[in-house]
Amino acid sequence: MLTYGDLKNHVLLAIGGRPSTASGQTVAQRQAEIVNIAGEHLFTHPWKFREATTTVNTVVSQAYVSLPSDFAELTQVWKQDQPLWIQSPEEVETARQTNFPDLTWRAYVKTIVPTQAAPTQSYRLELYPTPTSIEALKVLYRNGWTSVASDTADSTVISIPKHVEATLISY
Repeated sequence: MLTYGDLKNHVLLAIGGRPSTASGQTVAQRQAEIVNIAGEHLFTHPWKFREATTTVNTVVSQAYVSLPSDFAELTQVWKQDQPLWIQSPEEVETARQTNFPDLTWRAYVKTIVPTQAAPTQSYRLELYPTPTSIEALKVLYRNGWTSVASDTADSTVISIPKHVEATLISY
């Protein structure tokens, strides 16, 4: 199991000592930044280990469902045994505005940008038509890198498969 402490040690080894820091930045903050850059780079690839599935329930008269906190990329959505039609935001909005008379469900992913009230980025799946009953949706997606911070405990386990650890370390 690879830990954050292991990755910090690899950072020191790779650069030959303490990393350079920007004005006002601590060594611990720079190490976390380097680890996050490597992790985010690793997670730009569509590796199999990133694939995940979850079930979310629609809410009556609510045109969206929230996606998991580790969500990064949508691959498929199923309603019972039928796939939803994944479209662009413009196409779904056009269908909403024109009350498009179609029984085919449509969806797109909307990014909820961080604000002071909600400081973390989140995602939701916008739906058309607006649900009139509670429906279970099976969401297939790729998860994203979970960022570390300068105060993350060294014993924190990095959640990647054993066979991927060397790839992360090489970044």
